[in-house]
Amino acid sequence: MLGGNMRQAGLLAACGLVALEQLVNRLADDHVNARKLAQGLQAIDPAWVDIDSVVTNIVMVHVGNSRHRAREWVDLLADYEVLAAASQHDVLRLVTHRHISEPDVDHTVSAFRQIRERLA
Repeated sequence: MLGGNMRQAGLLAACGLVALEQLVNRLADDHVNARKLAQGLQAIDPAWVDIDSVVTNIVMVHVGNSRHRAREWVDLLADYEVLAAASQHDVLRLVTHRHISEPDVDHTVSAFRQIRERLA
């Protein structure tokens, strides 16, 4: 009666409980991986990432100077098995989480480097 159209509210609440009870301690790992990712991408192109803006597990990548839209980058990265989202027409959004390891971060930076070389 109280849920209205939120029939899956229990499922969402369960996800929140798992996050609070089991995953809070490893959030620091996600933040470290995001910072490493940002630093790796900035080493390729300093215009891509504002290091000071990376304070959580989210990395925004500004690809406007590559002359290719973010949506194109999403498709190119998918060829390297890297998932990204087009946040704006020239901005990618990358998120680290418990399923993203340090080698995954290295792979992602390598994929960006290879794509940039292909597009040059």
